[in-house]
Amino acid sequence: RKTDDQIGLGRRLAKRLYPLALGIGFLISVWLPVTYYVLESNALRGTATLYAQNLSGKFQDLVIGVPSVWTYPDNIQRYRQILHDFLPHSNDVTTILILDEAGRSIAGYEHETEKAEAWWNRYAPSGSAPIIFNNRVIGTVQVGVARGSLLGVTLSLLVLSTAMGVGLAVLVYSFPVKVVRGMEGQ
Repeated sequence: RKTDDQIGLGRRLAKRLYPLALGIGFLISVWLPVTYYVLESNALRGTATLYAQNLSGKFQDLVIGVPSVWTYPDNIQRYRQILHDFLPHSNDVTTILILDEAGRSIAGYEHETEKAEAWWNRYAPSGSAPIIFNNRVIGTVQVGVARGSLLGVTLSLLVLSTAMGVGLAVLVYSFPVKVVRGMEGQ
């Protein structure tokens, strides 16, 4: 004859394992893709900052000896030549903005690629670097980079980790309960 402690042991185990299994499934399903997204977003932001620093150095060379740097007409042509030389080597750039020392966008000194129009690049990672002349900040370069592949990989990782998380949660929940109920039956 079974005692009161033995009756429903499988049921009590199931009640205790249920939140644990849900927690394990949730952590595996969400933690891995979120961690990947955060780390890769930071890496893209770092890449954008490196691009901005590279362009900042080129724009510093551009402004040497020019009295009013942003209104000088030849500088726009030189700016376009710098972009023409830079953009083929950086396929992931979506936007380039030049801001004056007050942080306002300078007309004629902006560039957007067709990638910038995509909804997934609307809030894409960006980086900036100052343009310094005579130990004074005369502007800032802001570079935005595409994140389309980041979203695609994160979504694929979400699907894969959700399948793994659900599978592990079901295993963590059902296997011990099945064993205990089998022992109760004996």
